[in-house]
Amino acid sequence: MAGFSMSFDPRSLAQIAQFAGFGVYMSEEVQAALSESGDILVGAVRGNMHWQNPSGRLEASIRKVNDSPYELEIGSDLPYARRREFGFSGMVDRLGRYYHFDPGAYYFAAAANQEHDHVFGLVEDAVERALNRLGA
Repeated sequence: MAGFSMSFDPRSLAQIAQFAGFGVYMSEEVQAALSESGDILVGAVRGNMHWQNPSGRLEASIRKVNDSPYELEIGSDLPYARRREFGFSGMVDRLGRYYHFDPGAYYFAAAANQEHDHVFGLVEDAVERALNRLGA
């Protein structure tokens, strides 16, 4: 899937796992925050498709996938989603067509930059709630 993912890095997860029963306490809050973050990011990616072809096929293909309880992926399975993100200038496709000028639209990158603070704030707040509940 072309797109991006958001997750806790493995070292952080290893440290978190050392807390007795931490996954039980953390899961609900983090899952809700990741799900909400995914919805926000999908909307932002779609909102950055101002160049979008009227068919809307690429826009409709943008979706979120929860790869694990602590990882979320946003992307598209369409083969040209990556081209639209990064561009295809100076390249030849499998049909032999040369693309002299086909710049990237960076619609995923723009969405990540636009929503970075909001999304990370949601996740940080969820972790804080889980830690507070653990301490109670």
